[in-house]
Amino acid sequence: MVKEFLERWEENKWKIRESLKTKLPNYYEELVKLVTSNITAEMYEDFAPDPERIHTIDDGNYQGTLLFIIGEKGYDPTIYYSLFVDYGSRTVCDTLQGILDNKDWEELPTESQVNDFGFAYCAGD
Repeated sequence: MVKEFLERWEENKWKIRESLKTKLPNYYEELVKLVTSNITAEMYEDFAPDPERIHTIDDGNYQGTLLFIIGEKGYDPTIYYSLFVDYGSRTVCDTLQGILDNKDWEELPTESQVNDFGFAYCAGD
């Protein structure tokens, strides 16, 4: 299953990059939903986490670990996927917060900010 997700990531990361060029996610939940939406397109029949079934557990305070539980598509899911994201309390400790703090909110995201998400080079550009 990991192989299939990696292949989908490689096939679709340019779409995620294009989305980031128009709007940066404000929270990790938005980023997880964006990625999930792009690796579960209708062309994939199996191993399809549902971007509308993302549940977040956050027992941290100023810093901690987010646990995302994502149910599969379809009626009455029997398969769930998990994802852990560590976050910090300051821009130097938290990647997303660091990217967002370098943004003028009246402007579109910069190329540098999009690249900070790890999308410096993507097929489809």
